[in-house]
Amino acid sequence: MTDPGPIEEIQTLLMSEFIRERRLGIEKAAELLAQGLYREQLREILAKVARGDQFNPLAEYAQQVLDEDMRLHESLPPRYESKGAEHIVGATCPVCHHPNYYDKRLICPGEERYRILRADGVQIDRIAVKCKNCGKEMRIEVDCEGYK
Repeated sequence: MTDPGPIEEIQTLLMSEFIRERRLGIEKAAELLAQGLYREQLREILAKVARGDQFNPLAEYAQQVLDEDMRLHESLPPRYESKGAEHIVGATCPVCHHPNYYDKRLICPGEERYRILRADGVQIDRIAVKCKNCGKEMRIEVDCEGYK
């Protein structure tokens, strides 16, 4: 018989009736995530644990692993890290607190905006965007001068 792959091993540990084994499954998933391996599958598995584990500290631990992975790997989308970073504007969703990044070249020409004058005399645009995590609409303030 062949050895199970790392995903199957982690799933088996997470289905255990023993808390120590479920915790070990989360730790193994965290190790693989830190190496950048199986990210989508592991994030999906950990999200299920974070939402539904009956033992609350394990759900919290799974969420911490997800948050750390996001912090390490999704601080800025890779295509924006160097070239074009001046075109990026960030906003945190008020509902789910997910950090979102938008390209001014894509959002400024849109119809969902209006110009406002701030108290300091600067004119900026208020643009409706959707959170990339939960889909909630939010309004962000962006200087779209030169992007329209």
